[in-house]
Amino acid sequence: MKLIVKPSDLIKRFIWDKYEQFILLNLSNANIEKIIKEDKEFEISESDAFVIGLTCVIYTDKVIYKYKIYLRELLENKSFDTGNPTTETNEEGEEETVNKVKLMINKEIAIDNAKLFLNKLPKCWDSSKESNMFNREILQISALSEKLCQTIEKLPTSVIDGWPCVKYISVKKSINKIIK
Repeated sequence: MKLIVKPSDLIKRFIWDKYEQFILLNLSNANIEKIIKEDKEFEISESDAFVIGLTCVIYTDKVIYKYKIYLRELLENKSFDTGNPTTETNEEGEEETVNKVKLMINKEIAIDNAKLFLNKLPKCWDSSKESNMFNREILQISALSEKLCQTIEKLPTSVIDGWPCVKYISVKKSINKIIK
């Protein structure tokens, strides 16, 4: 399969950071900036497209939606179960072991990643050619990120293996409340 893309296509889909990390890893910053500024079409292999996530990304200029998806993926990938098996009696009066699920996420990971979303856009990229909605929502991300971080900071914390952790469901509710 032949895939033709431009750097701006990857940037607008918020996968440029992965392209830079996995494909352009041996290029200097000056060469990377040149590629971004020229914005010329190039062919990308199917395997490279798969690695950076191009084959499963959906394009939208709704940046806040993309931010919410990014945070939900973070929760799904970085949460862990601290539930303990307990013994309960079922309807027939027999005892059975049940695992109670109690998902947690490291508080610092949640806060740090909430702040890092805009790092997916290269600093030298000029977004003035993009839609007004795209640019307006890019500007809103910082405020939403700050509000979310403050909310997560206030959540009750449990220390697990020396790390401050918060409940998965509390963070998920905060994301849904703040980022609409």
